[in-house]
Amino acid sequence: MLQGRALQQAYEAYVVTYSARKRLKKKSIDNKRYTLDKLIPFLYGRSFNGETANEYAEYMFANGWKEPNSQINIIKNLRAFVTYLFEYEYIVKNFTKRIIRPKVAIAPEPLPTVDQAEAVIIAGTEPGFHDHAFHKERKALMRFALRFTLRTGLRGIELINIRGKDLYIDEEDPHASKVFLIAAKGGVPQWQPLPL
Repeated sequence: MLQGRALQQAYEAYVVTYSARKRLKKKSIDNKRYTLDKLIPFLYGRSFNGETANEYAEYMFANGWKEPNSQINIIKNLRAFVTYLFEYEYIVKNFTKRIIRPKVAIAPEPLPTVDQAEAVIIAGTEPGFHDHAFHKERKALMRFALRFTLRTGLRGIELINIRGKDLYIDEEDPHASKVFLIAAKGGVPQWQPLPL
């Protein structure tokens, strides 16, 4: 059972000696200290094991570490510390798998607006100073294809397979629908409105 002074010595060896031996950057060492510094005072003489490690994680979560990445960081540092303790024979049993990683709901990144996507397409297909004629032609083609996809929602393979014969535009009748035919998922023919 690792507790008290022995745990303090193991902690200092891990954060100072082991980190220096691994040539960790100051930021990584500070991260270890920041997440593990409260562990020994929290244990208050109790032994460090799977149960007390989980209690410490819950204590940290309840005291400011509420963000998903912060919670994962605490678990990651606790597990790394336990692995070190086991490999350097401070403890006889590796209990990293008993330290429960919480399910955290990560909010999805917001999708860009059509205008933002358009700006990215324009910037990414702008010919460069050293582009020769072939590259300029390819970039113009890519710009057209990406803008078309942005407005239609086509999959890549659907876009690649469109041919001129698939476009139906009646120039004489302005009220006629302007559509194109695609081979949708599963090869099913499907009409789509042609964007302006």
